[in-house]
Amino acid sequence: MTSPTQSLAPRIGITGLSTYGRRSAEYRAYSDHVQAAGGIPILLGTPHHRLPANLGGLLLAGGEDVHPQHYDATPHVTYHGNHRRDAAEIALVTAALAQELPILAICRGCQLLNVVLGGSLVQDIPSQTPDPLLHEDGVRHAIAIPAGSRLATLLGTTVSTVNSYHHQAVSRLAPGLMVNARTTDGTIEGFEPGPDASPLSFLMGVQWHRELETPQDSVSQPIFRNFVESARTFRTR
Repeated sequence: MTSPTQSLAPRIGITGLSTYGRRSAEYRAYSDHVQAAGGIPILLGTPHHRLPANLGGLLLAGGEDVHPQHYDATPHVTYHGNHRRDAAEIALVTAALAQELPILAICRGCQLLNVVLGGSLVQDIPSQTPDPLLHEDGVRHAIAIPAGSRLATLLGTTVSTVNSYHHQAVSRLAPGLMVNARTTDGTIEGFEPGPDASPLSFLMGVQWHRELETPQDSVSQPIFRNFVESARTFRTR
C-alpha cells in the first residue's frame, strides 16, 4: 500500500542513464540524493526525447561535452561528446522549459541548459582561460556566491569549497540568468534565474557534483531538498 508521504513524492526525471549505466556509482548517487530529498527517481537515457508523464522536475546529469554546433562554434581539439545524448536532452530541456518544470542541472547539465537558453561555452578551460585553476580529476577549489542569490540563501553562506570534474564551462551566460557561483580564475561555476523570476520556479545550474558528497552533507543536500520541494509544489499547484 502506498503511504500518504509516498503519494506526495514528486517524480524526478534524471538524465544520463545511457552514459553512466543503471548500476554505476555515479548514477546511483543522483538517485540517492533525489530519494533522500523526498523524490522518486525516474531514469532517462538517449531513447527519451519526450518527458514522461507526471514529472515534477528534471535533473540534468553530468557526462560528455555538449557539441559546439549548438552554440555556433567549431569543436576544440579536446571535444569528446555524444550527439545522440545532446539531441535527446535538448528536446527534454526544451519541453521542460515550456512547462516551467523545475530543473536542476549539474556539470554537463549546467552547460547544456545554458546553451539551450541561448548561451555559449568555454570549450577547454586549461587552454582558453588565463591563469586557470585546475578544474578536473575531483580537485576541490573555492567559489564565491553572491549575497542575496537563491544559492546563498540555500547554503547559508557566500563562500564554499566544491569538487571539480570539468574542462568546459559557461562562457556567455544566457539571457535572463545570473551568476551565482564563480572561482578566482573567473570561471562561472553556477547560475540561476535573475531577480525577476517567479518565486515558485526552480532553475539552477552548478558545475560541481554535489551528488558525489553524502546525501547527509550539510552543503549539498539543501540544493536537492529545495529542488524536490519545488517539484512537489509544481505537481500540486
